[in-house]
Amino acid sequence: MSTELNIAWAANQAAMVIDDEELVLDCVRVDLERHGLRVTSFTDPLAAWRFFQSNIERYQVVITDYRMPDLDGLQLARKMRQLSPRVFLVLHTADLPASSLAEIHVLFDAIWYKPIDLPTLEQTLARVSDRTAAGSVRASLGSGGQ
Repeated sequence: MSTELNIAWAANQAAMVIDDEELVLDCVRVDLERHGLRVTSFTDPLAAWRFFQSNIERYQVVITDYRMPDLDGLQLARKMRQLSPRVFLVLHTADLPASSLAEIHVLFDAIWYKPIDLPTLEQTLARVSDRTAAGSVRASLGSGGQ
């Protein structure tokens, strides 16, 4: 599997980023846009969920924070995965709740620990690119950023 990001691939992809902290959201959005992805960002997970429902096929990757008001990242990911099994889900978090570790590792394709470093972001995007090119439904991935 390649770890180099295909820039031509990235230019045709869209990502959704959800984080209730605007500064974190902006940093991730800017990094993704620098790599050529079109990014839609939300600070409100409920608004993100409503938008996703109407735009399921638009997003190849969704990056969500874990701790957010009204709908946490795990709840949001469950809903998104049910609606779109092919979407590449990334959990972006400062910490993981021990009680949900097993489900998190099954549900998410990658885990990014805050703050995200550029090599981890690029490796994850390369895995999304490889999976898309291979046409597989779910890549068997370990956690990123650990």
